[in-house]
Amino acid sequence: MNIQFFSHADNQPGLIRAMKDWPDEWDDELRRLMPTTTNCKIAQVLGASPGLVGFRIKKLGLVRSDESMKLLYSDIEGRLKMGVNQINQQAAGTIKWIKKHKNRPAEKPEWWIFLGKGERMPLRRHLWLTWIGPIPKGHNIIFVDHNPRRCLLSNLECIPNGEMAKRNRNLIKMSLTNRNNWASPKGEERKKRHSLIMRKFFKSEQGIQTLAKRTELIKQMYAEGLINNPFRRLDDNIIAYYLSQDPEMRQYILDNEPELIDLKRTQLLLNRAIKQHEDES
Repeated sequence: MNIQFFSHADNQPGLIRAMKDWPDEWDDELRRLMPTTTNCKIAQVLGASPGLVGFRIKKLGLVRSDESMKLLYSDIEGRLKMGVNQINQQAAGTIKWIKKHKNRPAEKPEWWIFLGKGERMPLRRHLWLTWIGPIPKGHNIIFVDHNPRRCLLSNLECIPNGEMAKRNRNLIKMSLTNRNNWASPKGEERKKRHSLIMRKFFKSEQGIQTLAKRTELIKQMYAEGLINNPFRRLDDNIIAYYLSQDPEMRQYILDNEPELIDLKRTQLLLNRAIKQHEDES
């Protein structure tokens, strides 16, 4: 048989996609290639779509052995199956502060609880369902003080969707009103007076003590891991941000310059150690 390689892209013209167009002589070639070749590679050889190859294998009743499967797919062993969202693969009961959709910049994060088997739900709904009961149709769970960080049962309220939309409109109007007030000449004067009062306070003895207590509290929270600051962790994305603020250049550094990232991380850690030594001495 004269073998010719084709692209297995779905939009590639000329691919055989219907079983009625499948030549009978391809069955012998399919039986020969199947034990040592993946479906996509077979599709490239024959010039058919990978889906049609898989359907023909099932139609003929062909089965790969366990040894053949391990040999063919050893490079992807342990990877998640297609269509499984990796962020959902958490232990049951895990709670994380995340967004539902990462690709929506305007969306705000909130607490989510993972229920196992790739399932999750907002913690506010889970608390209400667990301790109060079912949520009526057309109702939603909101935060009384509008602070999603305070996901406590005492801070939750179940209201109709229409009432929630009305409250959101009122909040938007209030926000716009406050913004306009602060942008007015009177607002500018208020900001200047407030800035002078705060500057005078933090230069006083009481203000210095307040800042010192706040600093010690933040250091303690960092030490206990209560503050999740990515700049303190110095992962690869943060190091790339230190090196360049151009998104394309950052991505290039992440993909092609691991040594540069390690060098910059070492420099930052050394600077931190020097500063800590100076503070202690």
